[in-house]
Amino acid sequence: MARELQRKSRKRRLEMNIDKTKYMRNVEGEEEGVFLENGRIEEIDQYVYLGQTVSLKSGLDNEMGTRRRKTWRQFWGLQRIFNSKLALRTKMKILESCVIESELFGYIPMLVQ
Repeated sequence: MARELQRKSRKRRLEMNIDKTKYMRNVEGEEEGVFLENGRIEEIDQYVYLGQTVSLKSGLDNEMGTRRRKTWRQFWGLQRIFNSKLALRTKMKILESCVIESELFGYIPMLVQ
């Protein structure tokens, strides 16, 4: 299938970048690998798509850890605002809209699955 994709891409004058192309399997089995004319495509066990970690093995634990780290990074990035003379109500709105929302974004659909 990968070689067919490469062949059809070339007809449209598109070239696959073997260094940026990766694949992930969803079943255990023999490790054959995926080969193209110019080399082997690297197999990975997780990747980030639209800000969400996709992994078949670690479930939600890895994603929750990633979101927690991003949330703390965002919180500490806003320290200048939190230490300013803005009203407490304004600081709380900033906290809710920028930090807490980023932590919760996408959790509900993930938990429903």
